[in-house]
Amino acid sequence: MLTAPSPSLFVYTLSNIVAGELCIRLGIKGENAFFVNRSFDGAQLSSYVDLLLKQKETEVCIAGWINVLRNDHDVLLYLVEKQRNGTALEHNAVTLVNLYRS
Repeated sequence: MLTAPSPSLFVYTLSNIVAGELCIRLGIKGENAFFVNRSFDGAQLSSYVDLLLKQKETEVCIAGWINVLRNDHDVLLYLVEKQRNGTALEHNAVTLVNLYRS
């Protein structure tokens, strides 16, 4: 009888290692995607997350940009919720670019 292996057994061979690690460690279930770009693209990130949040099933999304080269780490990770509270930042490309630059 064959059974499907756990993602934790092969996550280190996948190109989306960060997304896989976050999902496993935090118990997140659902879709994930990983895109490869030469540089941070706030417009692409914003539009993709907005597309996900329009789906009925999606309530929360973890998104971001990571670039690691030797000891140089360039990271922006953030959480977006479909239902925002009054203190949340507006989710758009301008906000993301400003967060990334700060």
